[in-house]
Amino acid sequence: MSKFTFNLFLNLLGALSKNPRLQLVSKYTMRAFANLTMLVKRARRANDLEQLGNEWQRMFPSKKFVPITHHDENKVYAQILGKCPVTASGDLSACHRLMEYDRHILKKIGGEFEVLQSKADPNIEVCLVAMTLSKK
Repeated sequence: MSKFTFNLFLNLLGALSKNPRLQLVSKYTMRAFANLTMLVKRARRANDLEQLGNEWQRMFPSKKFVPITHHDENKVYAQILGKCPVTASGDLSACHRLMEYDRHILKKIGGEFEVLQSKADPNIEVCLVAMTLSKK
């Protein structure tokens, strides 16, 4: 999926996520977008943390958009740097609805997704996220 297509979907879905009354619509639309991405990119299940981070990263148009920063025994950490439709909005709920994309992908490839820091907060410049392997 090209960067242009991804950003187009992100902006459209960002507008949808900003409306709390459309929470269910947003959730299932984000999952559909994640399913489309996984189909196009032929997502694979991860067996370890390094694979988990790399596979999640591969679901974006550029690794520069979502750099992996480090990992420890239990988690892999990354940033989300690209332009986000809820940046500095103060709407953490909209951010949560947008991140359904990531949560759904992680679930399908064998992990769990956690937002540590959201740039929907006007005081935050970079989203920080963590991923763990699902308990089997």
